[in-house]
Amino acid sequence: MSSVSQVANQQVQQAIAGLSSSSVGAELFTVANLLDAEHSLRRNLSDSGLSSDARQGLVTDLLSSKISSDAAKVVKAIVSARWSSDSDLVDAVESAGALVLLAETEKSGHQSRVEEEVFYFARLIDSEADLQMALSDPSSTPQGKVKLIADLLSGRAHADTITLVSQYVSHPRGRRIGKALDELSVLAAARQNRLVATVTSAVAISDSHKSRIDAALSRIYGQEVLIDTVIDESVVGGVSVQIGDDVIDGTISTRIQQALRQLQA
Repeated sequence: MSSVSQVANQQVQQAIAGLSSSSVGAELFTVANLLDAEHSLRRNLSDSGLSSDARQGLVTDLLSSKISSDAAKVVKAIVSARWSSDSDLVDAVESAGALVLLAETEKSGHQSRVEEEVFYFARLIDSEADLQMALSDPSSTPQGKVKLIADLLSGRAHADTITLVSQYVSHPRGRRIGKALDELSVLAAARQNRLVATVTSAVAISDSHKSRIDAALSRIYGQEVLIDTVIDESVVGGVSVQIGDDVIDGTISTRIQQALRQLQA
């Protein structure tokens, strides 16, 4: 993350501090989706050539009558920051919406449940090819995807889980569905000072092996770790672990590739 992004992220965190509301979170999702659809609007709102007051004035003129004062305050804070691209601005509004919703689940005592439901729904999509195809189908409308999520999760998951998952699935903005939900899982885990580790192996790892990996990573990072397992037969053997930008690769396929490169050198 660049220094500009860090400053901008701090402004987002300050803007949402103290907010915990499902309705405000949903409003911010609506704004993110509007900005995603309206290229000229998001370009103007992320244009550092315009003064911060001018960008906030656009928000007042276009959105203040359509969203709550709390949601408008967050959007104004976000557009007043400097963003390296207009897509980063959209990401910031969407992330702010997710964080406000997650704060509400924490306040109501449902955060652990929502975090686990988001995490396991992401794994369900990874394991069910038909579901992944249905949700990734470019001919499917966002409304159709939201309805499919509601049909799958209503009565089985918390309402805030459905809102969060519906947003990230129906508006992936170029991201794979699984990748979009992984970003959401990381946000949710961070609220509880947890990390998400993706463990890739050729075959399913046992619960005892998973527990050993969990314990080792928790010691290394000093935080509780949520393990996400991925089966990839191409790794041949061993495991690789990724946490954020950190990768610990102990797979046989990587060792073979390294040996071949040494022979060809």
